[in-house]
Amino acid sequence: MMAGYGKWIVPLIILILLLLLPRGTYEAVMKTQEITDHVGRTVSVPSRINKVYGTTQEASFLIYAIEPQAIIGWNRGLSPDLEFFIQDQYHHLPTIGTWNEEYETAQISTIKEIQPDLVIHLAPADLPNMLLVEEIQTELEIPTILIDSSLLSLPAALRLVGNLLDKEIRGNTLAVYAENTLQRIETLEKNLRAVEKASVYVVSETDTDYLEELLAYAGIMELPKLDTPQNPDFMLVMPHTITDPYRKITHDPQLAHIGAIADQRVYEIPTLPLNWLGPNSLCRLLGVEWLISIAYPAYYSVDFAEIFVEFMDVFYEKNVSPEMLHWIFERSGTFY
Repeated sequence: MMAGYGKWIVPLIILILLLLLPRGTYEAVMKTQEITDHVGRTVSVPSRINKVYGTTQEASFLIYAIEPQAIIGWNRGLSPDLEFFIQDQYHHLPTIGTWNEEYETAQISTIKEIQPDLVIHLAPADLPNMLLVEEIQTELEIPTILIDSSLLSLPAALRLVGNLLDKEIRGNTLAVYAENTLQRIETLEKNLRAVEKASVYVVSETDTDYLEELLAYAGIMELPKLDTPQNPDFMLVMPHTITDPYRKITHDPQLAHIGAIADQRVYEIPTLPLNWLGPNSLCRLLGVEWLISIAYPAYYSVDFAEIFVEFMDVFYEKNVSPEMLHWIFERSGTFY
């Protein structure tokens, strides 16, 4: 008789333990869903996702825009400037590191201790990143998905994250805003096709190949570097955390002959809350339109200051004062 009962003991114990778990934990254990990420991988994820590790600051800011409570930490410490854009209760989240093709500073033990439900890698949908998400998933033993970070894919990215976090309305609202922005940029670019293309020098101490997509979308032609005789319509300066390339360019007497410098058409790329032309960033929605506004000022009739204020209100629920607006744009060479 006891032998007959024995086969039911283990399943019965498991059932009792599951019933004693909190409701949310029970549902997470019992329910999963399969999703297909943007490189075609089928990944089984919990039906209820409460905590997410974004592998980069750009991914974390996208997640934060949809559901701040889902963030488990920041990829790097928040600077005082950046803290302005983040609600106070999220300032002291742990620093958990970055994990992409360039950096592997992820605090693996900390992430495993927090045990997020999902890892999101926001990056180009290519083979190297597909292999990387497989590596991340294997190392962390947490479901990991790749979301395409291309500019035109941002609406789809926002909708997908909104659906995963049970924030469909919020995700769709931000996606519609992004679609409207992209449509406005496309209309502006089409209207400028009959105009001679503006030209630009890009001054940067790091590789900027990723800018090609954004410059093309803004209808701008990049010229070779400063050692050529061509004279650009304006200059873009990529900011640096240590050196000051903007000052170096604008104060170098050997470059004074360049018309863009003489005419004070040198613009440092804004970086708050993230670099406006940085790869994978939501702020590219601002950056491309900003490019059009400085490249074709005679044809740009939109109040870009209002665009920026609206963007910060919609995505990060932050009110930007006139003083803050002036400070943010001061080094960009543009004032509104």
